[in-house]
Amino acid sequence: MNMRIIFILMTVAIIETTMIIALILYPRHIIVSVNTKAQTMTDPFYWALKYEAPDSEFEKLAKQYPGWISYRAPATGWSILPESIALRRTNVVRILIANGANVEETVKANPQLDRGEVDLLHKIQKEITNESAQPIH
Repeated sequence: MNMRIIFILMTVAIIETTMIIALILYPRHIIVSVNTKAQTMTDPFYWALKYEAPDSEFEKLAKQYPGWISYRAPATGWSILPESIALRRTNVVRILIANGANVEETVKANPQLDRGEVDLLHKIQKEITNESAQPIH
């Protein structure tokens, strides 16, 4: 072998050895972590709708968890009233409106609702308002 090639290989070996020793003696700590949180949906209405619970179950949930009626999931924007109207669960919509769901707020917050769905919401709200305004004999 040529003396020049041997000299270059020896120099590279010495530099590599020096770098390995330096890394062992003075380690650089690089920590990479990925922080992700699973999105959990704890809304009882979500699970009732997902598993097609009967209307009586929605009635119980509306009375037991009135705060969840107007809840909107921050990550997904999911809310029970627009989902119920989209699935044509009109009895569930009646139950929710009767227990305090705000129709106007729902219409404003969900521009994807078509005209028929908005009209149906207003119609149900009007029916419930008329029912509650009628005197009981």
